[in-house]
Amino acid sequence: MSTAIRLERVSKRFALRQRRAQSFQDLVVGLFRRKDQVPVDLQAGSNGDLWALRDVSFSVEEGETIGVIGSNGAGKSTLLKLISRIIEPTSGEIEVNGRVGALLELGAGFHPDLTGRENIYLNGSILGLSRAEIKEKEAQIIAFAELERFIDMPVKHYSSGMHMRLGFSVAVHTDPKILLVDEVLAVGDENFQHKCLDRITGLRREGITICFVSHGLGQVRRLCSRALWLDRGAIQADGEVQDVVTAYLRQAAIEEDSRMGEAGRAAQGVSRGARTSHQKPVEASRRDSLEVVGVSLLDETGRERQVFQVGEPWTVRLAYRSSGITRNPVFRLAVARNDGLHVCALDTRSAGFNIPYLQGEGELFYRLDQLPLMEGTYLVSASGPSEAEGITGDERHRLHAFKVRQVENGERYGLVSLGGRWTWNTSGIAPVAAPASQGLIGGEGGREGPSDPERRWGTGEVRVVNVSFVDAAGMPRRVFEAGEPWVVRLRYQADREIEKPVFGLAVHRTDGVHICGPNSRFGGLSIPSIEGPGEVLYAVDSLPLMEGEYHLSVSAHNRADTVMYDYHDRLYPFRVCRFNDAQDQGIASLGGHWAWEG
Repeated sequence: MSTAIRLERVSKRFALRQRRAQSFQDLVVGLFRRKDQVPVDLQAGSNGDLWALRDVSFSVEEGETIGVIGSNGAGKSTLLKLISRIIEPTSGEIEVNGRVGALLELGAGFHPDLTGRENIYLNGSILGLSRAEIKEKEAQIIAFAELERFIDMPVKHYSSGMHMRLGFSVAVHTDPKILLVDEVLAVGDENFQHKCLDRITGLRREGITICFVSHGLGQVRRLCSRALWLDRGAIQADGEVQDVVTAYLRQAAIEEDSRMGEAGRAAQGVSRGARTSHQKPVEASRRDSLEVVGVSLLDETGRERQVFQVGEPWTVRLAYRSSGITRNPVFRLAVARNDGLHVCALDTRSAGFNIPYLQGEGELFYRLDQLPLMEGTYLVSASGPSEAEGITGDERHRLHAFKVRQVENGERYGLVSLGGRWTWNTSGIAPVAAPASQGLIGGEGGREGPSDPERRWGTGEVRVVNVSFVDAAGMPRRVFEAGEPWVVRLRYQADREIEKPVFGLAVHRTDGVHICGPNSRFGGLSIPSIEGPGEVLYAVDSLPLMEGEYHLSVSAHNRADTVMYDYHDRLYPFRVCRFNDAQDQGIASLGGHWAWEG
């Protein structure tokens, strides 16, 4: 296998010229501006030049698909421009073997006053194609871009999405040996993005070398065989996609945790000042009080943090002060998402954690072995009222923010993870005959019921023929108690061999709140291929959902998530009940335990 792209100690410097005063006012303001008010970039040299890339070396073999990731300003777009020879390096060597098709910026290579059709010929000639070759591909380019009605309109009237459609179509239909794609796919609509990703997957199979820049890490995981992480113009990691993406996300979480920690300390300082300035004198009859004096979020080492990973240990530490003897106190915690969605509310009494009395200062802990929350920003409220009459309590309402990030290649959709396990079985399952028409929903006992085209769709290459909920004894049920085992059994029929299928679920509350979206790929179940009948099961040891009514969706799709074989949208209702006297509220139980250090 020969080398398609090679960079050897490549650096690129941009000269940053100091902006001259444009008016007398600018000149006067500049005289009074301190030097330390001028922003300094860590990539900038002593003379003010910006090094977009510094001493970068790597190679890409023919047929390899490499994803380039990193934060804004890391040098990703500069790298692609250097490979495509739009700009030249300041130092180092670049070797590119083969015709390059590039989609780098919206409108790049297009003349605004020319029509879409004329720009096809302009771009093709720049890439070295003859007029006859372009004429042969013209119809394919226009059809793929879906711009038949607008192809003879000047491109200056095109939307950003239309620019992207035409640019991508030209890039992939001019027989490139190397395809360079920047973040511009993000401006396309959902259907066309899938179409582009399918085309990129096809080019991969044809052995085309692809260099793909994206902030969509899911796309990088699906499409790329290798990843490169750039930060401040230097390579931080190069290797297996999951390893590089995980390293990048961990660093991003560390940086975000530092920023949130500084902001949180400043906010708490303001809050304490406000509370002190508005504090009212305590009456003699209510001189005893219980106050929550501090709330902090800890990792498994006991270090205070504001950013956590899905599934890692998580602890809330409440520091309290009781000015007298407080008997039978009840501490409460609540977690809400930053859009106001109430996730859960819990307290020491409902958990059976009884504290006979408090006096002086101490700490209370709520510990989770695995944080089940999905990616997002959350707010913690804490309160320490007492059952004793004449005792005042303290409440901190949503003052403490934290973020959750999915760093590993795990579940990432919805609000909470149910923590289930996926299994696959093909033995002892009777085949189901192909239906007379598509769009049938699974009925009881393996029957396929009448169609509902608004709630079921797909190509039909894999059909989900039956979905059932079963308990620990394997008995079908639709009503479950919170905390008991819960299994979804999904039976399918594939009338031809399908490679690397992925089966998924989604749970919604009846008010539309998306609870979770596990799938077999996130769950670590690799299915090499299927043909004929079979079943997959998703088993949860302890159902964490609160009392309420829910709907289940099921799906079967390809590994790249660009072809939906079968999707059933919220067709399977079930109910969760709670038969004890617990007063937990919200959507899901976090499953933690309390501890007290008085």
